[in-house]
Amino acid sequence: FLLLVSGLSVGVVLPELRDEFGLSGTVAAAHVSTFGFGLILMAFAGVALVRRFGRQRMFWCAAGSISVGVTMLCAGPAWPVTLAGCVIAGLGCATLVQLMPGLVADGFAEHRGAAFARINAWPGLAGVAYALAVGAVLSFGGSWRWPFFGLMLSTLVALVGERPVCATLVSRGKETSDLTTDHRSPSGESHLRANHITTTMAG
Repeated sequence: FLLLVSGLSVGVVLPELRDEFGLSGTVAAAHVSTFGFGLILMAFAGVALVRRFGRQRMFWCAAGSISVGVTMLCAGPAWPVTLAGCVIAGLGCATLVQLMPGLVADGFAEHRGAAFARINAWPGLAGVAYALAVGAVLSFGGSWRWPFFGLMLSTLVALVGERPVCATLVSRGKETSDLTTDHRSPSGESHLRANHITTTMAG
């Protein structure tokens, strides 16, 4: 949902886009309407696409679409490019909205209601962050493009960084050939959800 916000925050920079490219009211409105068109399209095609490609593959397609679309919006030298970026990002956002209930249900099962309540708080925080960051840069005479792109990129890096890898995690205990008293740390990759100290380590 944090990545979703980056694709839907074009309204934050719409005044700057209008001033920079001299957008008409119709073209400006089109920039912020692409998500709605995406929802309409996904209402007809979304279920078939998910059945054909699966939720995970569609999720990464949506994330890629949002990333490409926001990049085009930020780097576009003319309004046709920024509008095309909004269309691509809008389709990705619409896909993500359709996928999220199933993804949350898969991951949290009977706790999906509480999970949704927690997840829904993050887009609000992200939306505030976008508005404050862009507003702060503009107040100092800077461009909206770098903070807008940077927030999207940081969200994408955090998303890709969800792969659980722990490096240089060393807490070696006593090593013996007797398995009942062998306390050596296991090697390999680990995903730490919590760290509980229950007893003093031997050795």
